[in-house]
Amino acid sequence: GQSVAGGAGDYLSDSWNGDNGLPDSSVTSIAQTREGYLWIGTHNGLARFDGVRFVVFDPLNTPELKHARVFRLFVDAQGTLWINTHDGSLTSWRKGRFTHEWHGWAGLEMAQMFARSNDLVFATWGGELVSRSGPADAPGRWQRFVTPRLTTGLSYRQDAKGVLWYTTRDGAVGWINGTNAQPLPSGRGLDGQQAICLDTDPSGQIWVGTDKGISV
Repeated sequence: GQSVAGGAGDYLSDSWNGDNGLPDSSVTSIAQTREGYLWIGTHNGLARFDGVRFVVFDPLNTPELKHARVFRLFVDAQGTLWINTHDGSLTSWRKGRFTHEWHGWAGLEMAQMFARSNDLVFATWGGELVSRSGPADAPGRWQRFVTPRLTTGLSYRQDAKGVLWYTTRDGAVGWINGTNAQPLPSGRGLDGQQAICLDTDPSGQIWVGTDKGISV
């Protein structure tokens, strides 16, 4: 077969900013929900785009959003949109309705989200974890916990059994099951190696890149 490389002239580009639809030109996060809506988080509100027009949500017209500045957007396995705002809040959009789910503290920015059965886990940039168990119509209480040594980095991955694995800034590897977090014991294949990166393959195996090679 013949491969054809597309050039810049083969694509059309449309742009939007604070002057023609977006609430602010600084875009922080983008996500798409099952309905086909594209959601855009900005420094001055949340925008929903249906392909033609923007609808803007902020604390003035949506009290469930406690701050106009959006840090991150996530979509879980059930299709719920989660909005993390500058005040540390988590607000959900589910079945056409916004709900203020949790109030953290100013500057608490979520880095990643994981779903384990009916559990939701958010990992923050600072290494803390925020989790809640139970279905959306009967959720449990939010819990906050930190991993050992308070040196958690930004690498979290989930294996096939729903266990979260993480690396620390000093190159260690650990795992989290529920709210139980502990470092990988010695003699498990990484002795003396400094973990640099972490990933999961399609079968749910955890791969660790170190200063001396790669382990699974």
